[in-house]
Amino acid sequence: MKLFLGEGATSTLVGRRAPAASVPCDHFVLGSLTVLRPRDDARVTFELPLTAGWRLLGRSAGDYRVLTAPADQDDFRRAADAAVLTLHHWPSLRRHLDLDDPSPTLATTLWDLAGILTDRARVRESQLQLGALVQDIPAGSHLRAEVAERVLRAQDRMAHLDADVERQVEHLARLADETAEFIREQQALRKAEAVLRDADYLLHTGTPPSPKSDSAADLTDRTTAVLAAYQELTR
Repeated sequence: MKLFLGEGATSTLVGRRAPAASVPCDHFVLGSLTVLRPRDDARVTFELPLTAGWRLLGRSAGDYRVLTAPADQDDFRRAADAAVLTLHHWPSLRRHLDLDDPSPTLATTLWDLAGILTDRARVRESQLQLGALVQDIPAGSHLRAEVAERVLRAQDRMAHLDADVERQVEHLARLADETAEFIREQQALRKAEAVLRDADYLLHTGTPPSPKSDSAADLTDRTTAVLAAYQELTR
């Protein structure tokens, strides 16, 4: 599964196909993930396939999930950043371990997370609408009890969605942390090995050769003898 990630001026887009952007974007490919970044830090918006022309190209609105609420965008950004960091470190891991490409799994996880976040946005909107209804319904109406029951159900649904989001983000963050820690450990081991090699070269364990002469000792002995002889003559 290929996945395209784009952060626009007002929304975050997650797509199974490349979207149309309002400004030129660079595509940074990391296995099954492609990150779209506007050039020159320009503000970008993405066009969704709502016209027949898009459908003729084999694209549909179902290929995209759009996040507009700041809380949803922040949660997805945390997950996407962790996935990108993992993919950045993966080639270094494969020098030591026989591991498969994780990008298809990460792409599927991010797509599923975007779906959970869009569900959460709809439930959040429903909560706001239900809350507004309570203010207008007469106290004695049977609808007031029904609205109160729906509010409780919406709260329960939001709690489950929040837990699902946090669990997915936590898994991706932990994977990124563990890969980064493995790389740091390997770098520390390589540094230690280099220091040991230098130490073996400079501090070899063999007995150092004895000097052929000790000029300082000879000079000291001669000087001591001369001084002693002089002292004997002058007494």
